[in-house]
Amino acid sequence: MNRLSKMDKELTSVLQQVTKSTKFNNVEDLNHASLKKLSKDTMANLIKNLANCLNCNPDVFKSAAGSIDYLESEKIKNQENVMKLQQKQL
Repeated sequence: MNRLSKMDKELTSVLQQVTKSTKFNNVEDLNHASLKKLSKDTMANLIKNLANCLNCNPDVFKSAAGSIDYLESEKIKNQENVMKLQQKQL
C-alpha cells in the first residue's frame, strides 16, 4: 500500500506540473490546443517526468493487479458461501 500511495503522490505531482504549465485548474480541462501552445522544452520535461514516474513503477501495477484479482476471487467465494447459507436457512 505504501508503494501505491507513493506512486499516487508522484503521479499527482506530475499532473499538477501539467496543469500549472497549461494554466488549467484540472487535467480534465486539458485539450489538444492548450498542449500545442507549450514550448517544446516544457513538453519534453513533462513527458520525461511522466515517463519516469510510470517506468519506475511497473511492479506496482503488477502487484496491484494481482491483489485485485485475488480480492475478486475471494469476493466470489464469499458470495457463494452466503448463497449456500441462505439456502440452508430456507
